[in-house]
Amino acid sequence: LLDPALLDSAQALAAAHKRVSGSGAVAEAADSGATTWLANLRSELAGKPVAALPYGDPDVAGLVHGGYPGAIARAEQQSQLVTGRTLDRQSDTRVAFPPTGLADKATLAVLRQGGTETVVLSGAEFPAIAGLNHTPTGRVGVDTASGHLEVLIADTGLADALAGDLGSPGTAVLAVQR
Repeated sequence: LLDPALLDSAQALAAAHKRVSGSGAVAEAADSGATTWLANLRSELAGKPVAALPYGDPDVAGLVHGGYPGAIARAEQQSQLVTGRTLDRQSDTRVAFPPTGLADKATLAVLRQGGTETVVLSGAEFPAIAGLNHTPTGRVGVDTASGHLEVLIADTGLADALAGDLGSPGTAVLAVQR
């Protein structure tokens, strides 16, 4: 799962570019680190499926409830253009991952209408599941006004246990115990 805005930024840095400095612009040479990073990414992803977030990873629920559901489709189109240009192939936009991990039925319906088939949501979105100390299943079917979606549920307890600096003495052992 890629952020196409990051790909765009790396591509811009990998070519000669201008950097804003004070009230002017300073010419910069291509950044060899960005060039190497992109080459390594292309090599690592060769033959593997690539899914990308909508360009700029927008707040999809905010766009839906603010009256801009079409902006999601435009962000997905831009995502496909950027991944196509940068990785020589379009990304799969059938998977959505709202930035907050939360989405209501209206947001899910707009995502489904746009071609999304699977959404990754926070376990907090499903309190009956979030209250358990284990994940009985990480998949739930949700019917929306635009059709059926598969929802993959992130285990919030597991995410919390793995958050933070696991390099400190004892923290990795504590994370495993949790």
